[in-house]
Amino acid sequence: MIAAPFPWGAVLPAGKLKIELFAFAIAAMILASRTATAVIRPIAIPAGALALLALYGLAQFVPLGNAALQQLAPFSASVYEETNAILTLYGRAEVPARISIAPSDTLNASLLIAAYAALFISSAVVLQSRRRRRVFVAVVIVNAAVHSMFAAATFGPRSTGRISGPFVNPNHFAGYLEVALGLAFAVLWREVLYSRERGRGAKDHAETIERRMMPIAATIFGWGIIATGIGLTKSRGGIAATLLTTLVLVFVALQHGKLQRRTRLAITVGAVLLCAIALIALVARDEPLIRFLESDPREIGGDTRVALWRSSIDAWQLSPTIGTGLGTFREAFRHVQPRDLAGLAEQAHSDPLQLLVTGGWIGFALGAIAVGWTLVLLIRLWRAQEHREESALTLGAAGAIACLLVHGLVEFNFSIPAIPATLACVAGMAVAAGRYGKEG
Repeated sequence: MIAAPFPWGAVLPAGKLKIELFAFAIAAMILASRTATAVIRPIAIPAGALALLALYGLAQFVPLGNAALQQLAPFSASVYEETNAILTLYGRAEVPARISIAPSDTLNASLLIAAYAALFISSAVVLQSRRRRRVFVAVVIVNAAVHSMFAAATFGPRSTGRISGPFVNPNHFAGYLEVALGLAFAVLWREVLYSRERGRGAKDHAETIERRMMPIAATIFGWGIIATGIGLTKSRGGIAATLLTTLVLVFVALQHGKLQRRTRLAITVGAVLLCAIALIALVARDEPLIRFLESDPREIGGDTRVALWRSSIDAWQLSPTIGTGLGTFREAFRHVQPRDLAGLAEQAHSDPLQLLVTGGWIGFALGAIAVGWTLVLLIRLWRAQEHREESALTLGAAGAIACLLVHGLVEFNFSIPAIPATLACVAGMAVAAGRYGKEG
C-alpha cells in the first residue's frame, strides 16, 4: 500500500505491473491455503462482478470473424475494415478484427480490474483479526498524512499553488486522500465513542479531561492533516465530495441502533470536526475556498469539460451496448471529437461516462454492481455490527467509496491504478471487520 502511488499514481507500465504482480501473488497464496471459502462467500457478488468485468474485457480482446463482429459491434467492424483497407494498400498484413479498437489497452485494463478483484478478496481474507486491521489502517492513514505534509512542504513558488504528491494531477491526489480520509473519520468516530469510558477511574477532573481528550486530539490531527491535503490540492470536485461525504457520515453515524446519548455524541463530534476545520484553516488558510469559488474554464463548470461530457455521450452511442473496449476511450473519442475542442482527450473526466463508452451498458452494469453492492453490503454490516471499532471501520470504508463516487462524476479517479487498488484493499478490510468483529 505504501508503494502503490509510485510512480505518478502507478499510471506507467511499471506501476501497473507492480500492482498486478502483488495482487495475483498474494491471491494465489491465499487460495492455496484453502481458508478463504467462508470469507469469500459474502463478497461473492461484488468480487464476481469485478471478475466478470475483467473477463468481459478479455472477450472484447478476442479476435472475431467479420460477420460476427458486424452483428455485435458494427462500429468496431467499420474501424477494422478501414484499417485493413489502408494496410492492404501498403502491402501489409491485415490485423484481426475485434470488439476492442485498441486491443493492447483493453488487455491492460482487464488485467488491472482482475488485480483489483484479487486485492479485494485478499484483504477480506488476510485482515480478519483486529490487530491486523489496526496495522493496516495505521499504514494507510500515516502514509496519506506523510504524503500530504511532504507535498505541502516541498511545492515551491514555481508551482501552480496546488499540491499533487506522487500523482501527476492534483485532482487524483485528492481522490487518493479521500480513501484515507474515510478511514481517518472511522478512527476519529471510534475515539468519540470510547471517550466516555476512558475517563473512568480518573483521580480528578483534570485527569479525566486528559484521558478523554488526548486520543481524540491525535485523531483530529490525523484527519485534519489529510483533509488539509485535499484542500491544498484545490480540487473543486474533491473538496465538494469531501464536505458532502463528511456531513453525511456524521448524520449516518448517529443513526446506529446501538447508540445512546445521541445528542451528546452529536455535540462532541461537532466540536471535534470544528477543531479539525480550524486546523485546516490554520494550515491552508483561505486558498482552497478562493480556488473553489473562482471561475476556471478548465474545471467543473467550464465549457470545455461540459463539451467533453457531451462528446463522450456521442462516443458511447457509437457502440452503446457492448462498448469499444475497456481502456479505449481515447481512440473512441477521436471519432466524435468536435473541431473546436482542441487537444488530445484521453479521459472523459467522468468515471460513469468513461465506463459507458468503453464497456457499453454491459460493462457499466457490471461496474455498478461491483461498487454498488459493496457499498450496500458495508452499510448492512455497519447496521448489524455491535462492536464500536468494527462498525466505525465499515462506515468509514463506505464513506470512502461514496466520496470517490461523488468525485468520480467529474473526474476519472478509477482510471488511476493506485486509487482503485487502495480502495479495494480498504473495502475488503471493512468487510472482514463488519463480518467478524473483534473476535476475527
